[in-house]
Amino acid sequence: MQGVPRVGEGDDLSCVLDESCFEMPQGYVKQGSDLRRQFTMEDEDELLQFAIQQSLIDSGTEGDEVSF
Repeated sequence: MQGVPRVGEGDDLSCVLDESCFEMPQGYVKQGSDLRRQFTMEDEDELLQFAIQQSLIDSGTEGDEVSF
């Protein structure tokens, strides 16, 4: 197989993966690469808060309060 040469002899065989095995084949298109961006800590905090609120709403406990 191209990009996967065998190493060893007899029953003691292994293979080495060439870097070309990890390259995207011709004709494939990478989608969404322009839409990806790094989130800031504030963005992550807001997303976490939103997820917690949604979880509480889904479980019917959004009116409960907890203090730390």
